[in-house]
Amino acid sequence: MKALCKFNFLMRKILLLWGTLLLSAFVAVVFLQVISRNFLKVSMDWTSEVALLTFVWSVMSGAAVALSMRRHYMVDLIPVRHVKLNKGVLILSDLLVMAFILSLIWGGARFAFLGWYRLTTALEIPRFWLFVSLPISAFFMLTFNVENLLIDIKDFRAPQEEGGETP
Repeated sequence: MKALCKFNFLMRKILLLWGTLLLSAFVAVVFLQVISRNFLKVSMDWTSEVALLTFVWSVMSGAAVALSMRRHYMVDLIPVRHVKLNKGVLILSDLLVMAFILSLIWGGARFAFLGWYRLTTALEIPRFWLFVSLPISAFFMLTFNVENLLIDIKDFRAPQEEGGETP
C-alpha cells in the first residue's frame, strides 16, 4: 500500500504539472488564434487542432487528479449518523467507479488505435494522439481509485468511535 501511495503521490504531482502546462498552452494558442484572425486577418488552421489537443489532455489529466483527491460531485444519500453504512456505500461507489474506469481503459484503447488511420486536417498527425488521452488518464484514475478503495476498506474495518457525529 505504501508503494502505491508513493507512486500515486508522484503521479498526482506530475499530472497536475502536465495539466497546468497544457492548459497554459491552450490559453496561449487560443489567444494567438484570436489575434491572428481578428487583427492580422490571417487564419492559422493548426491553432484549432492544437487547442483541441491541449484542452482534452488537460481536462483528462485534471479528471484523474480530481478523482485522486475526491473532488468530483458526491451526493449524500444516507444520514451522517450511519457511519458504518456510509463507509460501506463509499466502498460500493469505489467499486462502481472502478468498473467504469476499466471500461474507459478498454474502450478508450480500442478507440485510440482506430485513430492511427485518421489524420488531423491541419497538423496531419494521427488522431491517436488525441484519443489516447482517454485510456492513459483512465489508467491513472484506476491507480488512484485502488488507493481510495484500500483506504475506504481500512476505514470500514476500523472500530467505530462512540459518540460520533450527530446531524
